[in-house]
Amino acid sequence: MTGIFEHGKAENNKLILKALLYGPKTTTQIAEYIYFNRKQKPKIRLDQKRAREPNKNEVNHIESQISRKGPKGRHLQELEIKKYIFQEDSLRKLTMKGKAVALTLVDSVYDVMPYIIQEHRNTLSEALQLVKANPFLKKLLNQEVLREILKIASTPELYQRVKDITNRLMTQGVDIDSMSDLEFQNIVGSELFSSLIRRRSLEGTRFNKLKNVLLDDLKHYEKGLKG
Repeated sequence: MTGIFEHGKAENNKLILKALLYGPKTTTQIAEYIYFNRKQKPKIRLDQKRAREPNKNEVNHIESQISRKGPKGRHLQELEIKKYIFQEDSLRKLTMKGKAVALTLVDSVYDVMPYIIQEHRNTLSEALQLVKANPFLKKLLNQEVLREILKIASTPELYQRVKDITNRLMTQGVDIDSMSDLEFQNIVGSELFSSLIRRRSLEGTRFNKLKNVLLDDLKHYEKGLKG
């Protein structure tokens, strides 16, 4: 079992990740999501039901609980230390690793696709800047290929595949907690691309360069696993 889902911290950590699947949130907004979605449902007065407003005292208590800091971290701190979330200004957001693990907590990727797509509406120029920062992706720096990747990245099928891969890693007892976000992305990316290569012949297509680089990267990855 993934460490962040062990013992008494499991419910809050799961709800934090699920909350952020629906978009970046402040700590207070995360606490409100937990208030309405935890197993032990809050007692809501009639006036609160009409307004759909949470009990402020209880939300403050939850916020204090998930924000508490310590040597090993507590909820938000632990999730940030283990690279599941990060903070940008006043908002908490999911890393790619956090998003993948959060997807294993929802019944259907279709329920969260509108929020994922909204978050990833990057222009081609913005995507190119992101690619330049990654040595592996830099080898593939080609606008035509990048357009295809961005197109695929907006499909629920891709996120379902990411969910399945992550579920399998967790079932196999892989220590996802100790991975950096980039390490996790490389593992899932290798799985995705190797699956693509196995399913279709890419010779003679515009993906030829992509295939060669991926195959080379997979060889190094497999060699590293054996070593």
